Parts: sequence; structure tokens; C-alpha cells
Amino acid sequence: MKTRIRFAFSVILTVGIGLLLCYSAFGSTSISKQALSLTYTDEADGYTMPYRLFLPEDYGGDRSFPVLLFLHGAGERGQDNVSQLTVGIQRMFKAREDLLKETIVICPQCPEGEQWVDRDWSLGNYSTDSVGESRALRTALSILSLVESDYSCDENRVYAVGLSMGGFGVWDLLARHGERFAAGVPICGGGDPGKAEVLSEIPIWCFHGANDPIVPCKGTRDMVESISQYRKEHIIFTLVEDGEHDIWNRVLSNPELIEWLYDQSLALRAVPAETENGGGEWFLPAGIAALSLLAVTGAVLLAIRARKRSRN
Repeated sequence: MKTRIRFAFSVILTVGIGLLLCYSAFGSTSISKQALSLTYTDEADGYTMPYRLFLPEDYGGDRSFPVLLFLHGAGERGQDNVSQLTVGIQRMFKAREDLLKETIVICPQCPEGEQWVDRDWSLGNYSTDSVGESRALRTALSILSLVESDYSCDENRVYAVGLSMGGFGVWDLLARHGERFAAGVPICGGGDPGKAEVLSEIPIWCFHGANDPIVPCKGTRDMVESISQYRKEHIIFTLVEDGEHDIWNRVLSNPELIEWLYDQSLALRAVPAETENGGGEWFLPAGIAALSLLAVTGAVLLAIRARKRSRN
């Protein structure tokens, strides 16, 4: 009898710990359980790509929702339609569940042996003139287009976030299709400095570990430097000084990053920002900027009234 009780207790304890770990990883909303499991098929040649689609709990056709396209790293490739949810995206849900729960989230899964950008990561940056758009990335964009046609999406608020291999993918999407995205967050990736003028018009917050042994940090530095030659106010670079390659959990757990991202809109293009300053950037979200302006205006009006009263 005692043995059974102990066994039952150990099972309950194990399940409890498992649930606690799941909660700590995903927050109260588990995207792995709530996201639809779907597969995109190219009718022309039968090429397929699995993807997960998270819809807001209060989704309704009479309201449009922001869209987040999340590109995973190399380790999550495959066909199980699960692995791409295990790294990164759940951190965003935990950091600002209130915003993510009101978002249409798309998580495509790149097939094994393919890449979002057909580039040797150890070489860093590249030219989009010599490296064509990959089949995988074209398919991810097709999935985005399908979701936009089938669901009530706010086309002014479409965001791209990617890590490692997905960081390359975000830079590539913004360079080739920047008009479709309100903002992007490439993490420890590389892009095309030759597209700096186009990229300078897009709000981008990029991240890289200073000690990255896999993707050279110099690539992101060069991207920021090239973009800054055209415009500095749209680009933010955070150098994680003690970071190596896997900095994404820290990065995507930052609620300020998510708040900044959701402040961006094609209809209202920019939140001004400083570029690199030793691993932390100053920025002023649009909502706070508006409140600050109102506060200053109010203070001026009060000063004028006080001056009039003193004269009387």
C-alpha cells in the first residue's frame, strides 16, 4: 500500500514539475497546443512546407490583427511541425503575452537540408545579386500571402523575426520585400550591405553576440554601418558583449523589444533610435513620445496662465 502511495505521489510530482516547466517556458498561453498544424503545398510541383498558425482567442472577421512571421534556426528544420516552436517564439509569448495573444503568428518549418538563405553562415554577409532567393524563403512568403488572403490581417503591421539561420532570412526578406513589412528583428544573422539604402527605410532592431563563433558578428556590424550611411534613425543595433551565438532567449525575453516592434506600422513608419552604444540602445516608443509632448504642452499652458494671474 505504501509503495503504491509513493508511486502515485512520484507520478503526481513528476507531472506537476512538467506542467510547471511548460508554464515557465511558454507562459499561460502554450503556442504549441493552440497553434493550428498546417501544411502548404505548391500546386505547381508539389513542394510542401509545414507551418503552425496561431490565431487570437477573440479572432473575428470584423477586426484586423497584426501578423508576426517567425523564422527559426538551423536546428529546428524538419517535417515534424513542432521543433520550430521550441526555440525563441515562446519567449516572446511569455514576455508580452497580452500583445502576442492579439497577433496572428506564422511559424513555417524549413525542410531538412535547406536554408532560408543559401549561404555559408560562417562567411557572414553576401550579395542578393549573386545569391538568389531560396525556395524555402519563397515558400514562407507564399504562406504569409495565403494567411493574409484567408484571415483578417492588418497589412500595416506585419513583422518578421528570425534567429541564426532565420536572422539571415529576415535580412533577406527585408532587402527583397521590405514594402511588405513594418519592421524586422534579425538575430545573429547576416545580410546584403548593398541593399543598405532600401533597408534604411525600414525600422530594424538587430542583435549579435560579440563572441559568436558560428556567424561572424562583423556581418551585423557592417550591415548597421552601411545602413547608417543613409539613415540612422531606423536602425538599432544591440551588441551582446558577453554573448556567443545562442543569444535569442535573452533577446526575445525582453518586453521592451516587443513593445518597440508593435509600435511600428507601415502607415506611421518610424520610432527614432540611436545605433550601437556598447550593448544597449536608447529608444522612445511612439506612445511615450506622444505623452511626453502632451506633458510639455500642458506645462507651457500652465506657465502662461500662472504668468497672467501674477500680472492681474
